[in-house]
Amino acid sequence: HNRNLSCRTRKSSGYGTAGRPALEFGRRGISYSGRRNDRLLIEISADKSLINYLRFRALEALSLFPSENTAVFLESAADNSFAPLARRGFEALRRGFFKTQPKRVKNVAARLLKHRNAQVRISAARFMRSVDAPRFKNFLKSEKNSWVRKAAQE
Repeated sequence: HNRNLSCRTRKSSGYGTAGRPALEFGRRGISYSGRRNDRLLIEISADKSLINYLRFRALEALSLFPSENTAVFLESAADNSFAPLARRGFEALRRGFFKTQPKRVKNVAARLLKHRNAQVRISAARFMRSVDAPRFKNFLKSEKNSWVRKAAQE
């Protein structure tokens, strides 16, 4: 397990917590020009030992890599029970894949309308409002919390 995670300004070959490679970010951050950066960003996003700030930024950056591997990962992140990860995973999926795979994004949004976290439901409902008005109206009728209905309409 001796691999290097490269960044634009310096490399890391040391090990961090739990035997995982240590991550060092230079002043310019991660270079987005490599072929394997989507895998690196997926690893960062999935690594629960990292602070959430790094995980969330990696999720956002994944919207720049429209591959099947990225789409599958973002879908699984959107289905996550950890609400901040689910919401950011869905937002990255929407930004990165709506133009090329609108049905896929719509299906994920439909599932998220039933998520246990209100913020995730709001994010999905706002998306549905713009792409599927009847389903959005059904959501408004079925949502129990008035503040969630109001926020979804904003």
